[in-house]
Amino acid sequence: MAGLLDEGLDRLGAPIALSGVLIAAIVFTPETLTALRAAAGGEMQRVVNLCHGALVSTLALTIPTVLIIGLATGGPVVLAESPVNLLLLGVTFAVSAVSAAAPRVTAVHGTVHLLLFAVYALALLS
Repeated sequence: MAGLLDEGLDRLGAPIALSGVLIAAIVFTPETLTALRAAAGGEMQRVVNLCHGALVSTLALTIPTVLIIGLATGGPVVLAESPVNLLLLGVTFAVSAVSAAAPRVTAVHGTVHLLLFAVYALALLS
């Protein structure tokens, strides 16, 4: 699927990094919809469990699998190659730490996370 997606994005002139975002969106859509339904129903523990499950599956399964496939095939694997991506990763960790340390997470925390996501999207498409 990634090869077909890369070819299609190349024909459109879109950045190649967009293929990773689209594949991640496909993978995480069911969890995202379930988390949104749980949040709308006020089930915060369920939301947290879904988010932690997505995090663990990404860090413990997806990234190592991609790295192993890259080593086996000899293909290049690039993770956060640009200084902008590394800066955004660092800021994301800092904002997440502030949110986690807060006694109560508010809409301001969520807004900061959404703004950070918008900056990432702008950096991806530029």
